[in-house]
Amino acid sequence: PPQRNTPIYEIVQGVIRIGTYSPIGEEVCYDILKTGDFFGNLQYLNGQFAEFAKTLTAVKLRVYDLAYFRYVTTHIPE
Repeated sequence: PPQRNTPIYEIVQGVIRIGTYSPIGEEVCYDILKTGDFFGNLQYLNGQFAEFAKTLTAVKLRVYDLAYFRYVTTHIPE
């Protein structure tokens, strides 16, 4: 935060920590993601949520355009 990145990321290799900030500005970790997981601003929460992603290891990502990702997950879920 406060960047408004809209792509969806797939972890091809590595580990990422996802978290947010407490009201007093401390980092709060709520998930550890690994190879095969997806993350990013899905824009499903109408901008009412902010999170960060920090690498824990060297990471390789695949980046998906939000419109493409939304189309594939709703029209070709398999």
